[in-house]
Amino acid sequence: MSANPIYYDDLHIGRRVETAWHEMTREAIIAFARDFDPQPFHLTDEGGKASAFGRLVASGLHTFAVFNKLRLATEPGLAITAGLGFDKLRFMVPVDPGDRLQVRGEVFEKRLSGSKPDRGVVGWKYQSVNQRGEPVMGLEFFLMIAKGPEAMAG
Repeated sequence: MSANPIYYDDLHIGRRVETAWHEMTREAIIAFARDFDPQPFHLTDEGGKASAFGRLVASGLHTFAVFNKLRLATEPGLAITAGLGFDKLRFMVPVDPGDRLQVRGEVFEKRLSGSKPDRGVVGWKYQSVNQRGEPVMGLEFFLMIAKGPEAMAG
């Protein structure tokens, strides 16, 4: 847990976060695809040209992994006890080598856990955007967050 934890009670509907930027390099796109999504349009320029994209593009799985890394780095003190899942995951615009990505998020739902009195469920709407401000990925993500030291002790 971080020295400055952020608990369920510290969060409010409408809270916004914005991450640092991450560059999607050609080398990283190909390396990720080689290990986790070996489709031709993620691996080579030739495979990309022969695809519906007409060029090499990043895997959606890579875009999601970068989203998660950026999200976690922005609020390292968030007292997450579990990830509960995500809804409405969409990939809107292909991510090209050299694109820079940023994650923007907002709390849209907050409720106490029905089974765990020391925790609450927080719903976030997130978008990953490129350097032109175009949304490349969006989703709703639900996290179980600890209420705070008082609730955990009681």
